[in-house]
Amino acid sequence: MRAIFVNWPFDKKQSYLLNCKTPGSNIDKGGASMADALLNLWKLVLRLYVWGGKNRWAVILIDMQAGFLECISHRTQKKLIKNQVQVLEYCRLNSIPLIILEYEGYGRTHKKLMRKAKKIPKCIIIQKCLNNGFTNPGLEKCLLELRIKTVLLMGINADYCVKSTGLSAIHHGFRIVTANSLIAGMPSHSKDNSAEWYQCNGIFADTHRDILSELTI
Repeated sequence: MRAIFVNWPFDKKQSYLLNCKTPGSNIDKGGASMADALLNLWKLVLRLYVWGGKNRWAVILIDMQAGFLECISHRTQKKLIKNQVQVLEYCRLNSIPLIILEYEGYGRTHKKLMRKAKKIPKCIIIQKCLNNGFTNPGLEKCLLELRIKTVLLMGINADYCVKSTGLSAIHHGFRIVTANSLIAGMPSHSKDNSAEWYQCNGIFADTHRDILSELTI
């Protein structure tokens, strides 16, 4: 079963959960046809109303630096970076802009991510000195110049830097999207990476594959 939480652009108060049974599940032919039709409709709505087209969105990679990564387990690091690298590869293949936010004083972005980032045509690194990336006016300026409507957030910490940047993105008129597989936090932070907040304020998927698959229409 695939699940994506959506806060529709025309309804700021509610979130909806779309469940689609996967092939091979117990569902009759009529139900399967209905499920396929709903899924196709969902993809169209997602592209038109949320993403605004493949060239109207960008990825923001937040604080994937040594000073933060050393505070989470090696297992979590490895899984998180692997998932993010897959998104960056999608960016490379589809010329999706990438903006890397780095918190001053916490080192450089992880080398595996940087190796992949260097292959992306539009890759910009922006320094910040607070949790919220928009405290550096260069971030908003960059997004406006690229005519971006939606930003896909990934990085650490989900409860603070990622969330703060996401909240400010909304206030600046951008839509936000993320997946549980693309964000993480310290052991002392929330266990669910502030999932409810992301569900109520944008698109929140369980895995990044759910998001990327909706863009491939």
